[in-house]
Amino acid sequence: MIRKIIQMPDNRLRQVSEPVVSLPGESFELSTKVKAVIGDLLDTRISSRGAALAAPQIGEHVRVVVVDPKLFYGFVVLINPEIVQRGKQIVDSSEGCMSIGMGTIRYTVKRNQVVTVKFLTRNGTERTVVAKGFPAYLVQHEIDHLDGKMIA
Repeated sequence: MIRKIIQMPDNRLRQVSEPVVSLPGESFELSTKVKAVIGDLLDTRISSRGAALAAPQIGEHVRVVVVDPKLFYGFVVLINPEIVQRGKQIVDSSEGCMSIGMGTIRYTVKRNQVVTVKFLTRNGTERTVVAKGFPAYLVQHEIDHLDGKMIA
């Protein structure tokens, strides 16, 4: 379902999101609610034509991000993403945000040129990706959303 993207200055964008936990059992299984949030994020990101979208941007405070797979190494859903290592080089990144003027306003943000990101896939597989350049800026931006941080 396509959801409305929350816009600044809505305080929900400043809340820290909770980690996703698996349902009890031997295998990794997402709750019905988290599955619905992922579906809504995917539909909303595609409809908005944004590069990525984080759950807080549709009013859900779980640590889930969806990205355009062409922009993030083929991955679509990142559950509980965390940056586990940052490169030393810091650069100015020109960024928009779907929660600020639907991405039409640009801001210059200091970002690490390279980051190592650990996350879970929808089936519970843990992945680690070294992101460079735009994919690194993208994932840093979305993780900021999960931490209640905005670029403006």
